Amino acid sequence: MRLFIAYDIDRKFRKECEYTILKGMKIYRSEIKWVKVENLHFTFLFLGDVLYEDLDIVKLYLDEFATKLYVLHLKNGQLRWDKLHKPRTIWIEYTLDNKEIMELRNNFASKLQKILPYLKINVKDFRFHLTLGRVQKELNIDRWLLHEEVINTTSTLENISLYESILSPSGRVYKNLLSYKLQGDNHG
Repeated sequence: MRLFIAYDIDRKFRKECEYTILKGMKIYRSEIKWVKVENLHFTFLFLGDVLYEDLDIVKLYLDEFATKLYVLHLKNGQLRWDKLHKPRTIWIEYTLDNKEIMELRNNFASKLQKILPYLKINVKDFRFHLTLGRVQKELNIDRWLLHEEVINTTSTLENISLYESILSPSGRVYKNLLSYKLQGDNHG
């Protein structure tokens, strides 16, 4: 099972993302495979391939971890390409300058890797992001200079979920395995 933990987005932010995707589709109809609006989320920790028999262990650790996380308030995201000359992915990125939440994330990954040593969780190079699309063909980014464009919509992230990523002929399907309503609050 290919698993990841993600913050779920609210309806208002989903609409803003849909608007951005539609704007991009007008320019890059076939060059970019756009994420289905219902699949949008903020990846918090990618676990990778987990054996089915270890799912209960992941859930147990996530039960504890989720009680320590809290609601996030985001504002002023940036549209980003992974490479300016030959981009492969486009996403919305927010700066998450919260050391406490990053320590929680890293501690969770460390504990999980100790009990399931075959996991290769990368805690470095973390970008708090929401993927909008994946580039399928070479494209001319000059048609829409979207890198660095600001997303002004604020967002409140109140839920965190464990997802399974399933590859299908029509694209990725994300199956929600477990969700938590977050209790605490940060006012960032």
